[in-house]
Amino acid sequence: MQERLQESVARPPKILLMDRDGTIGRKLPRGEYLAKWEDFEFLPETVQAMCELSAEGFEFIVITNQAGIALGLVDEAEVNRIHENMLAELGKLGISVLGVYVSPHHWKSGSVMRKPAPGMFHAAAADHCFQVAKVLYVGDDIRDCYAAAAAGCGMVLLADDEEVHDLPPTPYHQSVHSSLMEALETIRSHYGQGVGA
Repeated sequence: MQERLQESVARPPKILLMDRDGTIGRKLPRGEYLAKWEDFEFLPETVQAMCELSAEGFEFIVITNQAGIALGLVDEAEVNRIHENMLAELGKLGISVLGVYVSPHHWKSGSVMRKPAPGMFHAAAADHCFQVAKVLYVGDDIRDCYAAAAAGCGMVLLADDEEVHDLPPTPYHQSVHSSLMEALETIRSHYGQGVGA
């Protein structure tokens, strides 16, 4: 484990942190929650980009808020089933997801494990022996940017430029792209060729 940590100091590990809703899968309208696997729909451009990155040695970790659990609108066992099936489908394409970190907490809970607090990022880094400052987080919401900034992590926001306002100040990478496919060169530059955060 110590050797892996020392390697991550020397070069960024090829681990890309990912949001779920609106990033890997299609997002439901505000206030609605994905309650069963049968309603999950992958975003094709994201999956295509993940396939390309996987072929280059990248692995992925999913970090997602799921307040529907706290609200009683989504069953936690079903959320686990959604993630098991999501990982199985991605695995068939050669995409390795190292873990899924879920905050089931209500937004008023004050939990350090709910984005924009950084708890899930730090838990993932501890579990998988990487430095948060060396990796990027991909999400589709301005709150994802605040979570990445709080964690000390670079950020790739999937959005239209004209819709983006009030990005948080951060010394780490922050860029806006319309899709993960469009962000590929930025991601490769950040990781691959020895470029740190």
